[in-house]
Amino acid sequence: MFADPYFLNCPEEMVVIDVSENSDEAQVNFDLQAKDCKGDKLDVYMADNYLYAGVGEENFQMTSATTARDGKGNFAECVFHVRVRDIYPPEFLTCPSDFTEPAPGPVTWEIPVARDNVGLAIPPTSRRHPGDKMAAGEYMIEYWAEDYQGNIARCSFVVTVAGFHEALTPSRHIGGNVAGGDGVHHPSHEHPQPLPHSHASISIGIGISTTLLVVVLIALALLFYRRQRNQRNASASGASVTRETGMGWNNGGRSHCPPQYSLPPDDIMSPPMYSRSNEMMGTASGGMQEAEELPSKSPFS
Repeated sequence: MFADPYFLNCPEEMVVIDVSENSDEAQVNFDLQAKDCKGDKLDVYMADNYLYAGVGEENFQMTSATTARDGKGNFAECVFHVRVRDIYPPEFLTCPSDFTEPAPGPVTWEIPVARDNVGLAIPPTSRRHPGDKMAAGEYMIEYWAEDYQGNIARCSFVVTVAGFHEALTPSRHIGGNVAGGDGVHHPSHEHPQPLPHSHASISIGIGISTTLLVVVLIALALLFYRRQRNQRNASASGASVTRETGMGWNNGGRSHCPPQYSLPPDDIMSPPMYSRSNEMMGTASGGMQEAEELPSKSPFS
């Protein structure tokens, strides 16, 4: 048995409650129960009926509840933490509509206005600002706003910047005549519009042609150098062979002829001439006799 009053369900962990949509406060409405020492139910009183959402990162508060006094004048108290949560994003009160600027240059517009039930941590913000210079084209302008809970709202609109070429008739062509509404060709007074893609293609083509020309010139220079080197090597090798062997040929315009030779003296006999005599076969011994080879008379004797 409890001697003093006590709570049956006092929260031991943090309790989360949500604010209302158009307010920064949340109602504290917990079904807390308590009894006295006899087991009779006691009334419970909350210290706060409403809690307000904070604007800091640690958005929690501490509150308490107490019981009515029992017959002995005793009471119980319950203390716990509450986090007030904001689940509703900011709201844009104004947001520009899509519009068109007639020509490139600075473009202005009204900055959107936003609000939040608790407060804005980041007011309406965009990467582009009124007065920015814009070229011809379409631009998606986006603003966003964020509250302290991290909820985000967005506002976006399209700005179209017209170029000078849009003021010309559709039948125009660059560098020629323009057919007017009367069917007659009138001289065009508009300057030709640049063609970005054509310029890019021409630039790329010129770069490739220049690279190929440089490669060809380098290849020709290497070929010429090798031919000159081979000719020098061949000339050097020919001169070396001539010096070593004494045999010459037409090299550099110089003629090397063989030496002159004279006939031998008459008193020197020419080599003997031989004739084949009859061969005799050997007899019983099986031997072979060779005929005697006689030298013939020299024509010089």
